[in-house]
This record gives sequence, structure tokens and C-alpha cells, in this order.
Amino acid sequence: MLIHNLIIKLVKPFINSSARKVLGRLLDKSTVQTLLKNAWEEYGILKNEVHLEPNFGARIMVELAVISETFFRQLAGKMSKQEAYRIFNEIAWDIYSKMGKTTYRLTGLTSKNKYDHLLKATRLFRTFPFSSPSYQWKDLPAEPGVVAFDCERCPVANYFKSKENAALGFNTWCQLDYKLAELWGGNLRLTNTIAGGAEVCDFRWKVDEDERENKT
Repeated sequence: MLIHNLIIKLVKPFINSSARKVLGRLLDKSTVQTLLKNAWEEYGILKNEVHLEPNFGARIMVELAVISETFFRQLAGKMSKQEAYRIFNEIAWDIYSKMGKTTYRLTGLTSKNKYDHLLKATRLFRTFPFSSPSYQWKDLPAEPGVVAFDCERCPVANYFKSKENAALGFNTWCQLDYKLAELWGGNLRLTNTIAGGAEVCDFRWKVDEDERENKT
């Protein structure tokens, strides 16, 4: 109940604002309002089916996965699936980019160089909201300039798989990390994902060649 109230009171206004901004370019105001109303009503029902994760950040992420599902259903009822993916990602990025910018600014205060900055930004995200033990991370050795780790358990991917809709997680949540890498001054190689059917998500975040020196 606590997480649900938090989502409704604090997160819902931001989601609605981003959705109205994007959807307002495609649909009339009345249609957008109905879409939002239906999506939130469905969330109120589906939230009761969510597996309760042991830590706070992961609980929020799974609740947001439920919201993703309900919003996508509403979008897919008005356009093709591929167009719905595109529009959903535009809405989600409007929100996710704000999280990413805040994280990058905070970690930049103590970073020595671009590699160190990228390392600290990814670590902060893995501390919250993508935190253990719900998310299981494994740091790996890597070539210079690369931040490498695997995600061995992802509650969001598991939620979508439990709903037999892993493709939604793969085509939405997984895709946002590529843009996040660019926002953080690098690029991402993600060959395998849990949502895509792999055992792990193999994150490899890479900075520019001229930023590799002074790696710590």
C-alpha cells in the first residue's frame, strides 16, 4: 500500500505530464485524458498481482513496470504495436532522462575523469533504485575505458515474463539504457538481456578513447 500511495501521489503527476506532452502531438485532449484514466484504473487492479520484492527501490521499479503495461495496452489500442513502442519510449525517456541527469550531476561532483564519472553513475543507479538483493549484479574485469557488469536477476524482466509479455520489457525498458549511455557521455553494448531470453543482461558501458587515461 505504501508504494502504491507513493506512486499515485508523487510519480503519477510526472508520468501524466510527460504523457500529455508526447500524446498531445498525436491525439486530441479528450482522447489523451481517457487513455490516462483507463491506464491508471487498470494499474489499480493489476498492482495487486505484483510479487513483493525485498527492497524499496525494486518495489518501485516493479510498480512502474505495471504502469508500463497498462499504458502500452492503451496505446496499442489506438495504433500499431511498433508505433506504440516508439511513443511509449518517448514518454518513458522524458521521465528516465530526468533521473539520469540528476544521477550524472551528483556523481560528477567527485569524478576524476569521464571513465570515473560513468563508473560512479552506473554504481549509483545500481545502489538505488536498481538495488540488491532484488537486482543481482556481478562486476567484471574489462578493457580500459569500459564499465562491465552483468545483471543476473531483474525483477522488472521477471514481471514482464510472468505476464507472458517479455517483448514489452525488451522493447521498452531495455532500449532506454542505450539513450542513457549517450546522456552519460558514452555508449552501451548490451548483447544479451533477461527480457530477451538470456540468463543475464551483459552491460558494457564504454567511454571515448581520449577519456581512458587515469582509470581508477
